[in-house]
Amino acid sequence: MNRTLCIADMHGSYKALKQCMERSGFNYSTDTLICLGDTVDSYPQTKECFDELLKIDNLINILGNHDSLWGFLNWAKFGVINPEWFSQGGQNTILSYPDGVPDEHIKLLRTSIYKYLDDQDRLFVHGGFDWRKPLEDNTPDVFMWDRQLIEYAKQCAETKSCKIPKPLKKYNEIYVGHTTTELYQKLSPIKFCNVWLQIQAQGAR
Repeated sequence: MNRTLCIADMHGSYKALKQCMERSGFNYSTDTLICLGDTVDSYPQTKECFDELLKIDNLINILGNHDSLWGFLNWAKFGVINPEWFSQGGQNTILSYPDGVPDEHIKLLRTSIYKYLDDQDRLFVHGGFDWRKPLEDNTPDVFMWDRQLIEYAKQCAETKSCKIPKPLKKYNEIYVGHTTTELYQKLSPIKFCNVWLQIQAQGAR
């Protein structure tokens, strides 16, 4: 049986990535992995993480803010170091590439997407989106940086007995990363209405 799995915000933690793949019994040839972005920064094995992802035949890679021209991609492609990115884990990413960034790593990010809607009406984004406007009217920055969606879903879950609010009903499920579950005192994925928050502690420290 072919499966679809989702992972978020590994932040250079190759050990965490390998543990997830092994414990889930991931099949690199037949299973699909949806990566919600922020593969880079913080932990010192960004290169190994990308090398591993490139072994997957069916990989859907969504761009996170740390991966983007705000951070890693700007340095990898143009040699530009954003001081804010450098101080938020970028230094370890640079150190993980003593011989430079392979072209295939840059190509993976340049061909990544900001959102993915599958044939089961499940939506995958890195940060979130503005539910008050059509999805296609959201900008890349909103998809990568938004934290309001998860807060909106949380408030709806707390005040409306988990009834899915109308703006989110068009999606069976929504999967986001970017905001750690530790903010909600959890070390496992959290579901608010039909929104799943995926990032846990594996890449947050």
